[in-house]
Amino acid sequence: MLNCNPYEPCGLGFSQLLYACNDTGNTGYVTWSFMKENFRSVAAHLWKNHRWGIIQPSCLCVGPPGTLEEARIRATVAYLSGGEIDIGDDLTILPEDRWQVLLSVLPPAGSSAKPVDLFEPVLIEQLPYEDISRSGFESTAGSFREDGGNIWVLQVDAGWDSWILVGLFAWDPPRIKNGREHQITRFNIPWRLLGLNPDRKYWIYEFWSGQFLGEAPLTTRPAGYVHPGDAGKLLWGSTTDVLQVAFFGPAAKVLAIREKKPHPWIVGTSFHMSSGGELRNVAWDREERVLKGVLQRPAGQLGFIVATGLDTRLARAMVDEHPAPVHTGANSSLVIPIISKGEVTRWEIFLEKD
Repeated sequence: MLNCNPYEPCGLGFSQLLYACNDTGNTGYVTWSFMKENFRSVAAHLWKNHRWGIIQPSCLCVGPPGTLEEARIRATVAYLSGGEIDIGDDLTILPEDRWQVLLSVLPPAGSSAKPVDLFEPVLIEQLPYEDISRSGFESTAGSFREDGGNIWVLQVDAGWDSWILVGLFAWDPPRIKNGREHQITRFNIPWRLLGLNPDRKYWIYEFWSGQFLGEAPLTTRPAGYVHPGDAGKLLWGSTTDVLQVAFFGPAAKVLAIREKKPHPWIVGTSFHMSSGGELRNVAWDREERVLKGVLQRPAGQLGFIVATGLDTRLARAMVDEHPAPVHTGANSSLVIPIISKGEVTRWEIFLEKD
């Protein structure tokens, strides 16, 4: 039974499902401001999941007529909520790019993320394009501490490794300067809010783009030089206090942050938003110089896994004992395309000796 009324305590023990927001509606028709208000409401209800019942953040619609970015925002909210996922699309007409979005949240997380900025809003800045381009130095067009519900953190434990997922939501369209310039949004996220130690090194992967972002904390730029194109790295920078992430909204980013290993390792996948929760038995064999594991997905899914900590020129891969193509990805990562053969697909990455 789904409890849709605002007096939830009266229904405790009778309803298994708890509605966490207003109806989300079909994609494209609702305004960004409504989505912002609605999904922030979900953030305030996450603590109830598996305490008062199983939360449901309304139906999950990811198909047209709305944009792909809107579909990703909705899917990110649904997965990180950790509650029931109620599919709301006509699957007989769903485009392939939206199937990728939908399948990425199945199976559900089962536990909820924590909105770490709910009571402690982080500093958000608007960065001006022309000012930075001309000067080559850091500049801001204004900063503010927006109401919380923009940063959700979920712990993931896959057995072979553990990491955190950080959902970042830029709900609003970019602000406009002088009628011709969009200003990018930069989040300044304290490491302590993420539960991470900035004295350690971390590998970061962004799920929706499939982009390995490299290592953090980052080294400083030569002579402090800054360019607007630095935002293409997504990680704008970091200090011992904050992790800086810059992108244009409305959009959602999902960062998988793992502690750096002294050997080759998996940093992310495209199959599931957990960015590795669908992998099993991942292990590095130092003597044989082989990184191997098992992918658990239904047969016929096309995607990839991403590894780092290796020389891509010396790497080759096998999938179910057949040679598989590999290519170099962002920040010297290794990308291995895979088509799942069945419920279990085995993969191996071999490193030739220098």
